[in-house]
Amino acid sequence: MPRETTPGSGATRPMPHIAPSVAVERVVVVASGKGGVGTSVCASLLALACASLGGRTLLIDGNEGNGTLHHLLKVRPVRSLDALRDPRVPVSDVCVHLGDAFTLVACKPASGEQITLTPDARRAPLERVLALSMDYDCVVVDGGSRLDGILAVTGAGAARAVIVTDADRIALAANFALLKVLSTQAPHVQSRILVNRHDDAVALRAGAQLTEACSRFLGAEISLAGSVPDDACLRAAIGAGMPIGDAAHDSPASVPMAELALAVFPQLVAAQGADAHRH
Repeated sequence: MPRETTPGSGATRPMPHIAPSVAVERVVVVASGKGGVGTSVCASLLALACASLGGRTLLIDGNEGNGTLHHLLKVRPVRSLDALRDPRVPVSDVCVHLGDAFTLVACKPASGEQITLTPDARRAPLERVLALSMDYDCVVVDGGSRLDGILAVTGAGAARAVIVTDADRIALAANFALLKVLSTQAPHVQSRILVNRHDDAVALRAGAQLTEACSRFLGAEISLAGSVPDDACLRAAIGAGMPIGDAAHDSPASVPMAELALAVFPQLVAAQGADAHRH
């Protein structure tokens, strides 16, 4: 069973269900306890930032039944993640290559079958696709806001999470509830808080409320990953049907995402240093 070392402590924590074929240090899930806070946009921007920094990037839509990444990226996948429940379907069949260093695995719309899935069945396709982490530098999974889906992703191979929140009380309370569940059902996961659609001042206040609550009531030290400013032009471009990669060009939202990419994927820092040395 893989084990993760806690930074600075030397202690290790077991990660149940995670196969040795999964490179856990390359996998991050982007999730939220509340829908509508921009989780999928943040996951897309993070993955695009990783690719722009030179990382071979795999973006997985783990938001089963509510996945929107193929809409944001303007692609029409032939097969989606759920197809991997059939062991006869090769993992390569669900991969949509959008460039030499960027691959998408999409999700299909909701169905009655998905509502009745067992935890093992929900986790199974994720376990198969996360084995691809050996072939990529960065794997970003959109975990959405459904608790069963988020637990499936963390159980299949995500040992780190970026928790997206708004600054309002409902979003903060919902994300506290999510972090509470993760602290008991997925204690191997190391989480960071990302405040979306706000400037640094608001984000610091909102983040402090959430991190202090986690410290006081859960005994968990959660760090603040930063903030993503609200960009009306980006929202308008996405709403008008522009692919998010084009819409995010020169967007102020792209700057903190590049910083976050370097923070959650340290291997990108090494790659940047190697590139600078070569030039």
